[in-house]
Amino acid sequence: MTKLLMPAVLVLLSSLILSATLFADAPEPKAYLFFTLGLLVLLGLGTYVFRQIQKSIRYHMNKPAD
Repeated sequence: MTKLLMPAVLVLLSSLILSATLFADAPEPKAYLFFTLGLLVLLGLGTYVFRQIQKSIRYHMNKPAD
């Protein structure tokens, strides 16, 4: 179930962001660039945190009990 949840969340977030920007007044192209770069940074940081949590869980699951 969790493998299906992540794409669904990404589709939901992208549709909310796209619909909000499509119905807004046309901002400057620099605003679109800044907004896109901010989203890419957040996506990268989210991916990094997710991978670190996965590695930590795997490490503790494979660690022998003392």
